Amino acid sequence: MYWAEQTEEQRLAYEEWCAERPEAIRVVAEKFCPQKLYRIKSTGQRVIIESYFEPDEEHGVTLRVTVHPAFNPERFDIVPFGVYGIKPEDLEECDLPVITTQPMYEGTFTVTEIDEEGGTVTINAAPPKPNTEPR
Repeated sequence: MYWAEQTEEQRLAYEEWCAERPEAIRVVAEKFCPQKLYRIKSTGQRVIIESYFEPDEEHGVTLRVTVHPAFNPERFDIVPFGVYGIKPEDLEECDLPVITTQPMYEGTFTVTEIDEEGGTVTINAAPPKPNTEPR
C-alpha cells in the first residue's frame, strides 16, 4: 500500500536512481519502494524505508526504516525513530492502519482539583450511565 502519492515524474526518477545503483542494491530497491508501507514481520511495527545499505562480507543488503506513530496508532505515544540493519526478507507490504474515530472512553470527566503551583489537575472519571430503555 502506498503511504504517499507518487507522481509520474517521481516514479521515473526513482527508476533512474535504481538503475544507477550496484546490482545488489538495485534488486532490493526495485522490490522495496520507499513510498510503500511495510510491516516488520518479527515485531509487527509498520515502517517506511529510509535507505538501503550495501552488503559486506557478512551481510546482504540491509535497510534503514522509520517507525512512525502515524502508521502505528496503537503506539501513539512514540516519537518517530529509525531502525538500522533490517533484512529485506523481514519486511512484508501492508495496508495503512485503520483509524477509528470512536472515543476510547464514554464516561464523564470531572475536574476535582487544580494545583496551579504544582501544575497538576486531578480528574475523576465516571463510567457511562447504563441504558435502561427497553430494546
